[in-house]
Amino acid sequence: MRTMLKRLGGAALIVGFVFAPLSAEAGRGLYSKQGSDYSYDYEYSYKIQISDREDDGHGVRVEYKMTKGGESRHLYNYNGVNTSKYESLNTFPRAHRAIEILNNRPDAYGDWMYPT
Repeated sequence: MRTMLKRLGGAALIVGFVFAPLSAEAGRGLYSKQGSDYSYDYEYSYKIQISDREDDGHGVRVEYKMTKGGESRHLYNYNGVNTSKYESLNTFPRAHRAIEILNNRPDAYGDWMYPT
């Protein structure tokens, strides 16, 4: 029984060493994608970006939350395919996600990204 527990403990330790660098790599400069549209937080400056990369006639927006306060903020881009909008921030966002604005249907949401 003790040998089995030692093996399990050793395996857990090895798994911890192997996967620890993956979580540390998250950082900043993350993309949230919804199809080909995306939101992006800049790695070396306090900016948020929303880019429309689909020729589908739908606008896009980025929903983001700042590190202080929990309210959602939005930046919209209705300029069409292959365009981007940027907004300067006073610090990096706590979370952001890309959203495709769909007419007469629920919007399509990308995954939340959590810059650190």
